[in-house]
Amino acid sequence: STKGYDEFHDYLKRSNDLLNKNGYVYDVYFTYPNNFMVCASDFLADGSVDFVNEREWYTTSALTGELFFSTPYLDSDTKKPVFTISKAVYKDGELLGVLAADIFVDVLVDMINNADVADNSYAFLMDENFNVIVHPNDDYYYEDKPIYILDVPGAPYSDVVNAIKSGQCDNMVFVTDYDNVTRGIVSAQMTNTKWYVGIATDRSQLGK
Repeated sequence: STKGYDEFHDYLKRSNDLLNKNGYVYDVYFTYPNNFMVCASDFLADGSVDFVNEREWYTTSALTGELFFSTPYLDSDTKKPVFTISKAVYKDGELLGVLAADIFVDVLVDMINNADVADNSYAFLMDENFNVIVHPNDDYYYEDKPIYILDVPGAPYSDVVNAIKSGQCDNMVFVTDYDNVTRGIVSAQMTNTKWYVGIATDRSQLGK
């Protein structure tokens, strides 16, 4: 009913306002199995997109029941990179729908840039497919979707990728970096997102 829609919309809007003190959250929304969507924002789905069958944040959440983190993408409304976090909601084993939030990538940029690293060193972030989400090298800047870490000319990270694939991502790999500084790189996979955080430390700071 219209009343029910308005109440749910207002609830999501209040929730979004509470979560969004820093302006990082773009929208919080709930999508029913019939493709009907209620958004904290004033966005109204016109039925042109089949979210239930065509959006990974819905299909994966509904299939696994686990928290899902999407690879960043360009939001069609704001024209800014966002990523989606989603979780299926069940009652008595029946899927009621999927609750999701769109988060601006800026929050990740701030987190990585504020990482406590040594002088002349940096942190970077990749998704589970080694696409670069945050990196100080402007060559990795993206608008539509992240760039694969080895697709930038002269990328020095092949040994880093191989170490991760072989299950030795916490082993330090030394590279001549994009700015010609020799750095030792270690990485770790985040539990929830399956993304990788890398720390590239200036060799002179390592005493090696």
